[in-house]
Amino acid sequence: MEFVKANEFKGKGKYLAIAAVLAMVISCVAVSLPADAEVEAEGKILYIHGTLDSGIDGGYDQIIIVDDDLVIDGANKHVIANNDFIVKEGVTLTIKEGSFVDIQSGKAEINGNVICEAGTYDVPTFSVRSGAGVDIKGDMAVNGLYGFYTAPGSTVGLDGKLTIAETGSAYISGLTINDKSKLDIQTKGDVKTYIQSITAESGSQFDLAGEILFEEIIINDGATFTITETGVVISQDILSSAITNKGNIVVNGEFIGAVDNWKTIVADSDANCMYIN
Repeated sequence: MEFVKANEFKGKGKYLAIAAVLAMVISCVAVSLPADAEVEAEGKILYIHGTLDSGIDGGYDQIIIVDDDLVIDGANKHVIANNDFIVKEGVTLTIKEGSFVDIQSGKAEINGNVICEAGTYDVPTFSVRSGAGVDIKGDMAVNGLYGFYTAPGSTVGLDGKLTIAETGSAYISGLTINDKSKLDIQTKGDVKTYIQSITAESGSQFDLAGEILFEEIIINDGATFTITETGVVISQDILSSAITNKGNIVVNGEFIGAVDNWKTIVADSDANCMYIN
């Protein structure tokens, strides 16, 4: 999938190859139900909770609802959705290392909590394919490397909170941070969180205490992007990648890149290499 390692952000051919392999490995249209009592089918709606004994491969007419706490744990334990995938309010979905949720088409709606442990470069823990979408209205915590992937062409709405922990990483494309919502990135280490495109709307908060590579970030009027003392921002391409600032940027960490500045930048760091257009 389209993750970038510290020594790999000069080329993207590998990303396309990885995405093609993943599509061939886990694409499906049929419905396969685990053989345990924790799955309850009602017409074309599938309710899941507890634990899974095997994977769920949802068809295009199958709605999957996590209606109580669910743990997906172990090899071949997964949920593939081709229609609506809903995590109800007050419910926690935990995706353990070696398991995954893949939104191949349709839309995911996270009203409760999702915890993503480590995935792999080839198979991230929670992924959203091109043409699919996810709306995070509750909380999502990405605690492991390759824990969250949204493909170019996907749509991601943040109406709650998304946290990429110090031990986690993500590839984020098509994300809109809406009013009263927060994106918190704390990634540290060799594997960076990669931002292909993010838009922060009025009233939203984007906090960076970790390290990111970026292509496009838009900070609209009324939004705030704060780079703390430990935050590191590096442009994917200094000539073509820039932050468009119509709101507020506070820089206390390291910034290497360009800003199309329409509004306010407060910089208090000796580690900046900022080009302001």
